[in-house]
Order: sequence, then structure tokens, then C-alpha cells
Amino acid sequence: RHHNHSTHSSPTSSLNLIIIMKTAFLVVLALATVASAAAFSSCGSGTLTVSSLNVTPNPPVKGKSVEIDVIGSLAAAETGASLHYTISFIGIPVINKTKNVCTMDGFKCPIDAGAFKLAITEDIPSAAPSGSYDLKATLTGSDGKLMACVTDKLNIT
Repeated sequence: RHHNHSTHSSPTSSLNLIIIMKTAFLVVLALATVASAAAFSSCGSGTLTVSSLNVTPNPPVKGKSVEIDVIGSLAAAETGASLHYTISFIGIPVINKTKNVCTMDGFKCPIDAGAFKLAITEDIPSAAPSGSYDLKATLTGSDGKLMACVTDKLNIT
């Protein structure tokens, strides 16, 4: 007969391990979110408080599309908005565009107050030199008032 009491695990200890693992995962997830969110800077604020700027893939790749998600909270409803963004290399704009937010895919106007997410998809030219780029995005309400302005660094490979 085998009397092996040392490998017996109670359902309680297994459950505690699962809770510890889930908690550790959430802490890691929170730290990763803070790390990616801390990279951008505000260059002006209005009705939109930007909490994160997510770039996928990161780093962006020449000749491929990059998606930039602007995530935040809108203090007041807006009837519409325009987005102006530039991606510059050593001060020279490689991409310089203005878009009506209401006509962008997956976005509806009027814009309700509360949770806000805007996805910008842009093709990185295959001829773009590798290196550090400056991103600047400005959102302006249809009344002409600044909603938000953010800047970030992109390392294009």
C-alpha cells in the first residue's frame, strides 16, 4: 500500500492558487497598460481626457498599416469633430491629414459624453526611413474648440 499524504491537495489550496494567479495576471496587465499609456503627452486639453494611446503593431512596420487608438473620456457631448494628425521624421511631416471624425469607420455622430475610442488606421510608406517619428493628433469639436491634443514617439522599423 502507498501512503502518500504529501501530494494531496485540498480544493481550497487549488482555489487559492487560481485566485493568486488571476490577481498576478491582473497586476501585470495593469502595469503593461500604464507603461503603454505613459508614453504619450498632452499638448492641450478640452472636453476629451485621453487615458491611453495604443499603437498596433508597436513598433509600426514600413509598408504596412498601423492602427492608433485614442481612448479616453468625453466630458460633454459633441455634435461632430475633426481630427488632424501628423507623423513627422526629423521635423518633416511624412503623413499630414485632416479627417471628419463622423465619416470615419466605426464612429457615429453626435458623439455621446462618456467612454471614447477613436481608431486611426494609416499606411506607413515603404520608402519611409527607419527611426524615431513624432506623432501629433488634435481633435477639434464642430464648434471649433479644442477637444484634445496628444503627442507620442513612434519607432518605425
